[in-house]
Parts: sequence; C-alpha cells; structure tokens
Amino acid sequence: MSVSTLAPAPIASPHAHGGNSVTRTMFRVQLALAPATLYGFWLFGWPSFFLWLLTILSCLGFEALSLKLMGSTRIKGTLWDGSALLTGWLLAMTLPPWAPWWVAIVGGFIAIVIGKQVFGGVGQNVFNPAMVARVALLVSFPVPLTQWVAPLPVTSLAAPDFIHGLQIFLGNQATPDAMASASLLGYTKTEMSRGIDLLHSLGGDHGALFSWAGTRAGSALAAYSAWRARESRLAFSSGSTSCKSTKASATTRLLKGGSSRVRRSCTPGS
Repeated sequence: MSVSTLAPAPIASPHAHGGNSVTRTMFRVQLALAPATLYGFWLFGWPSFFLWLLTILSCLGFEALSLKLMGSTRIKGTLWDGSALLTGWLLAMTLPPWAPWWVAIVGGFIAIVIGKQVFGGVGQNVFNPAMVARVALLVSFPVPLTQWVAPLPVTSLAAPDFIHGLQIFLGNQATPDAMASASLLGYTKTEMSRGIDLLHSLGGDHGALFSWAGTRAGSALAAYSAWRARESRLAFSSGSTSCKSTKASATTRLLKGGSSRVRRSCTPGS
C-alpha cells in the first residue's frame, strides 16, 4: 500500500453559503430603481418609457446573440439572471429621456458586447457595462446625448400622448429649426401707436406674453420656480430628476440588505 493511497484527498476550505444569488441581487437593485424610474415616467411621459423599454430589450437581445455565437448552452438561464436587464435599465436611466430609438440600440450593443461579454460575461467585466455605454455614446454622439428636455408631467395638457410620444421616440416628430415671433420692441411700438403707454403695454393682458413684467407671466414663473425648487426636478436624465425618488430608491436598497454607505452616498449627491 502506497503513501498516496493512505493520504486523504484534498478538499476545499469550508464555506457557508448565505443563500444569495445573482438573480436575487439583480432583483433587489431593480426593486430599488423602481421609485425613481416610475417618477421619471411621470415627469417625461411616454418617450421616456419607450426609451427604457427598447434599451432593456436591446441588452437582452445582444446578450442572447453573444451567448449563441459563443456556443453557450445556458442562454435562457443567463438571460433570466437579470444582469442584462439591469444593465439596460441603468443605461436608460442615464440617457436623455427623449433620446431617439437608435441610441437605445447602439447603447445596448456597447454595454453588452463591448462592456460585458468581451471580458467574459457577468462578474468578469472590469467596468460597469452601462457606464461604458454611456461614456461611449456621449463621446460618439454628443448632440443627441446632450439634448435635455424640461420635465413635463403626464397630467399636464401639453404632455405628449401615446401616439405623439411614439412619434417623438421614432424621430417622426418634425422639429423646427427656429421660431419666429414679434419682438418685444416691435410689440411695444404697435401698442404705443394705439395710444397705450409703455408701462401698460408691458403689464397688460397681451404684454404678459412678451415680458416678465406681466402679472400672469410673473405668477406662472414664480409658481413654476417654487415647484422646481421644492421637488428638485431638473431637465436631466430620468434617473436624476428628484431628490425624493432617489432617496426612496436608496432606502429600498438599504432595507433589502444593502450597505448603509449606499444611503449616505445618495443623500449629499441628491
């Protein structure tokens, strides 16, 4: 009997599994993103929802295509772990809410193929795939990536409906190169020729359309400024428009087992 026969087989060091998994972690992050995402949909309407949906579908499609080209047999299981879905979700939250459709597709390709699968898949990537796509899009297409829109809640009359929002998303909505209108001096000259002095022409019912001195315009501007200041709503991406929704997302992540550093990092940033 040899010594090798008597020697016990080497075993790995003992480990205690905490019951966590990639799918559960991704689901918790998605749950934490829900408050800010829903609030972004309310602020920016249907175009932001279409962008979010297509970005996620693009990431899932490129994930499946990459796995198939690599000959993987776990395509369905990898898609269901939620990593590609979360990548598309995060990317959509950093894009301009009214970005065109092709931004979502190009961003999904960069995030999944270049930012993730090139390095070996989930857990092997050096950088966050969504942020890789965000930076690449900004460098490659600076114009559509810097065209922000002011918040326009879906309950307002001027908010785009489903069809109008789809036209904006698909780029079928014509955008004028410039807007022509009567200047303030021209309007004042016309009013003074009618015998209305300068003060009344600027402060009357029609003057409010052209000057901040009008009572109606001043009241509307003050109300809108107070609304913006109270809610901290900015003309930025749908994921960074409200302090309250961002803090709600951080609190959700904290309650689901996230580190308290998440909450502390989101509070001063928002």
